[in-house]
Amino acid sequence: MTFLMSSCSRWFVRLYTPFKIKLYMIIHSAKKVAKSIIHLAHPGKLVSFLLFILFTTIVQSAHAQSHSLQYYVNHAINSSPKISQQRNRIDSVRLQKKIINANLDLPTISASADYLYAPFLGPHFGYAEPVTNGGNYAARLNISYPLFTHKRKKVRYHATSIVQQQARYHIQKLKHALRDTVTHQYIIVYNDMKKLQYLAHIGQLLKQQKKVVRSLARQGITKITDVKQIRIQYQSNRIAQKQAQKIYRQDLSKLNTQSGLSHTAANIKLQMPTIPVDTSSTVQPSRFMDQFKFDSLKTTAKKQVYNLKYQPSVSAMGNTGLLANNFTGIENNFGYEVGVHISVPIYDGNKRKIVRQQTQLQQNTIDTFQQRFRKKRKSHLNNLRKQLRQTDQQLQMIQKQIAQYKDLLKNYRSELKQGLVSTVNYLIVLRQYTNARQQQVQTRGEKLMLENKYNYWNW
Repeated sequence: MTFLMSSCSRWFVRLYTPFKIKLYMIIHSAKKVAKSIIHLAHPGKLVSFLLFILFTTIVQSAHAQSHSLQYYVNHAINSSPKISQQRNRIDSVRLQKKIINANLDLPTISASADYLYAPFLGPHFGYAEPVTNGGNYAARLNISYPLFTHKRKKVRYHATSIVQQQARYHIQKLKHALRDTVTHQYIIVYNDMKKLQYLAHIGQLLKQQKKVVRSLARQGITKITDVKQIRIQYQSNRIAQKQAQKIYRQDLSKLNTQSGLSHTAANIKLQMPTIPVDTSSTVQPSRFMDQFKFDSLKTTAKKQVYNLKYQPSVSAMGNTGLLANNFTGIENNFGYEVGVHISVPIYDGNKRKIVRQQTQLQQNTIDTFQQRFRKKRKSHLNNLRKQLRQTDQQLQMIQKQIAQYKDLLKNYRSELKQGLVSTVNYLIVLRQYTNARQQQVQTRGEKLMLENKYNYWNW
């Protein structure tokens, strides 16, 4: 039984190299459980069952602990109510086109009925009988059909098509904005995770040196105060790790909220974000400028639809049914009538001219905002290029400094074991190394954020 479990353990470790530490813990626990209950079950069945549970746990753990930036971006896009609203808007415009067809291409049919009773009660009371004939009786089926509607339909179709195109553009713009927002928060959480990692690394170094210093103190090479100092530093590191873990969980929760995710796992491993950026070129024309283009098109289309009321309208009309003013012989008053209705606007108090002036003012406002935004975008891109160059230079300097600190710490650890240097000096260098690592994580995060922001504006 022990031989079989050991063989399976080695096989799993080779298969899942990136998860060796977790595998060791899981397999070690599985061995203990197997040994404690081996006497309660058949050995062959127990081994098969434990191997199945072990394999399932490893696969699920490995799959659940790592998420990429695209994972969160996709969830944010798929769960966005604003994007759903724009898609519904597109469907609504599609239905609006059917309404236009119904109004301009299809006849309107209605039924009507009238009954009017006007009694004549002698020479002193009642409407004049030659006028009313005592009443009115009508039951008709009416039909109206618009003629020569091609131009009207074309103008209204154009207006609705602009609304539909604008909704599609808003979907792309919302996706772009969500990608920027989620990426920004993802970088914050990734930085938190890297900070936890380097704090854990520092804690491991302190733990190792604590054992060395304690051993030297027993030999009388170092002082008891040195042991206390490194112990205090180790405890401070533990406190810093707990605080960093708290911040990491808060930022991760915010990332889940922005992405529309409901899971609350706190041990998720984020993959390093890859943000391809090309600062040597600028996207022209910018897709941000499309918003001003659609605003202009909508303003023009609105004016064109308004001008339709100044076009002559022609429609064919007719009805069939019963129309009589005397109940006697009413069965002989069935018939029909047909005709043409023409409407030509002549004067409306110069409203058309006023609307034209309003449209021009709206277009002037759009042009002003467009010019201002173009300058703003150019300024943002230029500033971001400069900041990216400065950040790259800063990172190179920090990396050189960290390499020097690593070499110095290596020498200090060697000399500390021999009692040649004091613990205080070692802790000073270690603190400086910690600050350099923290600055490195922070600067790398700043660079990722600058790249993300550059991609946002260079769209």
